[in-house]
Amino acid sequence: MEISTKFRPERLSAELGAAGFAVEQTWTDADGDFALTLARRGA
Repeated sequence: MEISTKFRPERLSAELGAAGFAVEQTWTDADGDFALTLARRGA
């Protein structure tokens, strides 16, 4: 698990994509202050 405040969803998606991963789901709290992202390695 990693807790980080330096990533925004768009930037994280781009960085994961460059590493061969695709974002499948992102969950956030009601205020949008915290997020959890599920990414899977591409086929």
